[in-house]
Amino acid sequence: MSSGRSRTVVVGAGGAGIDVLAALAGSDGAGWGTTHDDRFEYVAVAADPAALGRAPEGATEVRLAVDPDDVADARATHPYLRPDGVGADGQGRQRPVGRYALDSRGGDARSALRDAVDGAFDSLLAGTDSDPGGIDDERVRSCNVVHVHALDDGLGSGSFPLVAHVLDAATDERRERHGVSTYVAGIGIIPELSHGVGSGFESIVPPGERWRYANTYAALRDLETLTLSTADDPLPVHLHAERDGAAEARFVLGADEPQGYIDGSPYRHHFLVGDGGHRTADAAGPGPAYAQRVEAVVGAIHGLAALGPGVHTWLTPPSGTAHFGSFGQSELSVPIEDVRAYCRLDERVAELEGRLGGAESAAGGERSGEAPDDIEAELAAARAEREAVVERLTTPRYGPRRGRLALDERMVRRHLDRETLRTELTSLRAFDEAGYLVRDLQTVLESRLPLACAWQSRLLTWSEGSAGGTVGGHYGGRREVWMLHSEENTDLPSADRTEAGQHTFRRSGENAPFPPFADPYTVQFLTYCVEAPLSDLRVYAELDGAAASGRLDELLETWDDHRQAFAYPEWYDRDLRRYFGIRTRVDLPRPPELDLDAVRTERTGADLATWVSSHGLASYLWLGDEWDRYEGYITTHGTDPVGWRAGLADHGLSYQDMRALVPNGEPVARWVAGDRSWRDLLSQVTDRLAEREGLSVAFIDGEST
Repeated sequence: MSSGRSRTVVVGAGGAGIDVLAALAGSDGAGWGTTHDDRFEYVAVAADPAALGRAPEGATEVRLAVDPDDVADARATHPYLRPDGVGADGQGRQRPVGRYALDSRGGDARSALRDAVDGAFDSLLAGTDSDPGGIDDERVRSCNVVHVHALDDGLGSGSFPLVAHVLDAATDERRERHGVSTYVAGIGIIPELSHGVGSGFESIVPPGERWRYANTYAALRDLETLTLSTADDPLPVHLHAERDGAAEARFVLGADEPQGYIDGSPYRHHFLVGDGGHRTADAAGPGPAYAQRVEAVVGAIHGLAALGPGVHTWLTPPSGTAHFGSFGQSELSVPIEDVRAYCRLDERVAELEGRLGGAESAAGGERSGEAPDDIEAELAAARAEREAVVERLTTPRYGPRRGRLALDERMVRRHLDRETLRTELTSLRAFDEAGYLVRDLQTVLESRLPLACAWQSRLLTWSEGSAGGTVGGHYGGRREVWMLHSEENTDLPSADRTEAGQHTFRRSGENAPFPPFADPYTVQFLTYCVEAPLSDLRVYAELDGAAASGRLDELLETWDDHRQAFAYPEWYDRDLRRYFGIRTRVDLPRPPELDLDAVRTERTGADLATWVSSHGLASYLWLGDEWDRYEGYITTHGTDPVGWRAGLADHGLSYQDMRALVPNGEPVARWVAGDRSWRDLLSQVTDRLAEREGLSVAFIDGEST
């Protein structure tokens, strides 16, 4: 084992995340072998008791219980829970409810999560230099944190930005107070896509659950927004339940102070991996493709741990711009369990043949005590079982992830026995050299490697016209291929036949940054890649195009609008905030009452009122004393009232929008005639800004509307 291997805290949120925890805890190290220094600590986060029931023994459980009645009541006070949203039936489908699960019950849920993460750190680092009685060892001063969640469910997808916020705070404290270097990675599991000829995005998720695509799209947008945040442009985190009282009014962005900020992604890398198909297609549970993807995630987590402290600089391009990618895995093995079964059965057949011969030859004197017919029946069963094993041994089985080598039938029948297996056939290479393999090993190895290449996944192939496509689909990212094998297989032929520079190829050996593989009968390929910005990846581009074209809404079946899947609408543009009824504060100068004598116009009476309604009032509010028809210079409260153009244009409004907001006809005519106050007329304009545009005006003199 490499002395640099890092310890790892694994946070599994939602059912998919907990499936990975269970598989990781039940693995044999994914071929790496396990030791005390390789400990993992598990934190399981879920609302569903059944999901928590799948968590491995010893995992710290954080249950985010949510009462559907509470969700229904909270729709009036939590803006991201639309009043007309989908039903409050738990977190299985709703990202906003997944957010609410971690954003409810005051700070208790987040405190429980933080305590769980801190406890996992304490357990991993006990006896190290961050503990007073510890030792100074770089390997245990470096700790990985891996956050595994689905992007298409409710709990794991809806809560991941808040979980990331907690992880960010926890790792910052460990680094600043204890000198522990932490590498944080996210792993997002998403539904697969298909690609119809000429039709673009197509769904392969079964009917009834295609809302998963809307959830995935909204989660990818959140992930992109999270990663693009900076100290200069942080994301506000509004934790609604920390406000006093249960019946608070819906908050106004810019007026309500957030409880925190996200000023940069906590993830060093975020890997996307397909789920292999629908995870719960029938009562029998997840299919084999999903189980294999979970195994791939387990192998990738072991691989990250194997890199040790070097993981902090690994895979990061010099520019530091690429943070998204994926990983892939494939393997090739001798079917060693069937080999062992053949040896046992062959010995059993020989034993039964001997007993049968003895029983049949006994004559005259005392018989053996065994009936030949009974032995013949047992022998026939053993021979049939052995033949079934021979059939499996001599039949190649090459799946998308696992490949089983076929053995030569003649060699098996003539030479394979338990002693030969124990003394001679001790590795995959030994089987090859002894002539047991039907196909040329190097040819098979070369055919298996491309199946592991993450950058050939439909999740990551480049969208047309993206920046990635202009540089050969590489965009300055990093790609690594690991050929993992045991020390007994050191002289296996290399499987890498690609052109130099396409990726970095490493294999187990003295100079590898990872330890030797433990299984001598398996060769595994593990690949990682970090590619372009998220918006350039095909999975993002196809879902984004489907959202823009309306195709995504057509797939939803039981939902009205894919925007219902957005759980953090306050991070997005005004149109999305308006959809959720969220108002944004805008600071504007309070304009003094328009002096019509200062306006150059020859209109009077009714003609003047009509002109003011259609153009004049809008021009004055938009431009202030910069309006070319206004003569004079105005100041109020020490501020030059240059109009509202600058403030409203920042929110996407134009002069034509301003004209639509100004009341026309009788309301303005009454003001022109002196029968209505300027304050009342101005209030009507600001009320329309709030109702139609979601903008809550706060005048510079401190009075809000």
